[in-house]
Amino acid sequence: MKKITILFISLCLILMLTACRQSEGTLSNNIIEKPSSESIAADTLYNKFLSKKINAVDKNGGAITLESYLDDLPENAWRKYAIYDMNGDSIPELIIKTGRSFDIFWIKNDKVTLWYQGTNYTKPLNNMALLSEREGAAPEHIDYIYYVLGYQGEEVLKIEFSKYSASELQGIQYDEEYLINNTEVTEQIYNSFTEPLLTVSDDKITWKELP
Repeated sequence: MKKITILFISLCLILMLTACRQSEGTLSNNIIEKPSSESIAADTLYNKFLSKKINAVDKNGGAITLESYLDDLPENAWRKYAIYDMNGDSIPELIIKTGRSFDIFWIKNDKVTLWYQGTNYTKPLNNMALLSEREGAAPEHIDYIYYVLGYQGEEVLKIEFSKYSASELQGIQYDEEYLINNTEVTEQIYNSFTEPLLTVSDDKITWKELP
């Protein structure tokens, strides 16, 4: 019972945090009718990085080149980018996703700087949260991780949940299983807990091919 209560509190925190950030972003968009000078400056620097005129900076001050996202990948692999406000300050971030990486950049000290680094299974959502989804086998299952990030790109809240399908493996029958933060729960609890997270859309994120 105690574990279920903790899970419920975690969900409430997630919904509160994401709702607050959405409200702040909506309020900012209503007030600012034209792009701010900071937003225009950010777009300019992102375009310079995407056109290979400048390098980005990692969290240790090292250089990140656009070529690092283009090399050693199959031709059909993801090489996409999107511009979207991920921290609610009305200044967009640059999101780059390939077949092996997921990075988000912002402007810091007038430089394109790494803001957050995830895995290639990660995708951004309309509410500025992130969702990682990965299918696995033996037995067949889907693992999810839902992240809420702070202004600096730090992980404020992280929820992991998995759904195992009924299957047979090497003569062993596996039943359906539902886990939230490594805690086994019923299907009803799993669905009620995860539905608000999995139904958040990403249709506001417009992806383009990397140059």
